[in-house]
Amino acid sequence: VAKWNCAFDLTPPADVIELRQKADSKEASAETIARLARAEFDVAEFDRAETAARRALDIEPEQHAALEVQVRLLGYLISDASGEGKQKREDEALPYINRLLKLDENNRAALKLRAMIALRRKEYDKALLDFERLQHACSMDPASWSGLSGIHLHQGEPYTVKELDLEKRIAMAVPVDIPYYTQAREITEIDILKLLKEE
Repeated sequence: VAKWNCAFDLTPPADVIELRQKADSKEASAETIARLARAEFDVAEFDRAETAARRALDIEPEQHAALEVQVRLLGYLISDASGEGKQKREDEALPYINRLLKLDENNRAALKLRAMIALRRKEYDKALLDFERLQHACSMDPASWSGLSGIHLHQGEPYTVKELDLEKRIAMAVPVDIPYYTQAREITEIDILKLLKEE
């Protein structure tokens, strides 16, 4: 356990330690190991979570909780990757996503990630279908709406909102290469306050 000079206790909760002990047994079930994967994920022990999820899937390839942990982990890795690394992680994620969706057709994490991958790959029809399914599964999930309608035109160029601060009334937008955009219900004046990066 790492000791850092900070205000947070970095010691894993007792239930994680107990699950680690149970999962170390040769007789450990896929379900126990998947519970460990979820617990490790919840305490941000991502390497341990991935190891446990893969181990559970080796025992039981359709273990729901392990698939969900693996999809969530790959979602984080994809969001941090760029270029060929992002493509490789997306290719790695798709079989897990599809297996999870066979077990749970409305799994929000899987639908959201598959839709985002399709959108990045310019597979707009696939993205639209998954965003619509995500919207049906959980209409309150902002990802379902932003994926469908979060494309805004500014001076004729499409942008999507990456961060939104409602209190400060500031939206951080990035340019996207998408052949559609949101139709506004009313016209709004938008000013660029600061350009963070220009390509």
